[in-house]
Amino acid sequence: MRVLPKITMQFLFVFILLILPKTALAKCEDEASSSVRWNYCDFQGAQLAGANLYKSAAQGTNFAGANLESADLRGANLKFSNLRDAILDTAFLNDAKLNMANLEGAFLGGTQLDGAELSGADLQGADLYYANIENANFEGADLRGSILKAVIGFDSANFDGANFSGAKTDNGVCAEGSISECIVDTEPKPAETTASSTQKFGTLYTEESLR
Repeated sequence: MRVLPKITMQFLFVFILLILPKTALAKCEDEASSSVRWNYCDFQGAQLAGANLYKSAAQGTNFAGANLESADLRGANLKFSNLRDAILDTAFLNDAKLNMANLEGAFLGGTQLDGAELSGADLQGADLYYANIENANFEGADLRGSILKAVIGFDSANFDGANFSGAKTDNGVCAEGSISECIVDTEPKPAETTASSTQKFGTLYTEESLR
């Protein structure tokens, strides 16, 4: 087997660095930009409101508690990412890949999720008030306790195997064990002593005001 001279190998390495797209060499320290590569980075609590992350690669990245309000995440790869308690109000997640992502307690009020992939995602307690979920895929997603009031495109989304237990919809609260569809619980519930608050487009409101 012929071995290339050391100087030739060095030349090839430099040549590869020059011809590779800039995004292919991006690191976690790189600023937010279209097609940036942030795979498996840690942005917990980061302030990224309005950021341009169009078609970015952020698979397995930690965005827990981050502020991504109105951010452009169209076509972004967010598979297995941690978006727990993240603020995504009015963000653009059209055609984004959120398979198996953790969106527990996330704020998604008015968010554009049309065409998004959310199969197997954890959306427990997530607030999707007035979100656009047209043609989105929620197959096998965990929607327990989520807020699905006034969502757009509900009938066109795929909810096969999704868990709606305790989710709040325009028709009422989904019964325990509601899989693939919301079976409204007709049993009367005891009055709550306290009303929890959630965020809607940057402001606070109570769940009582949505009923």
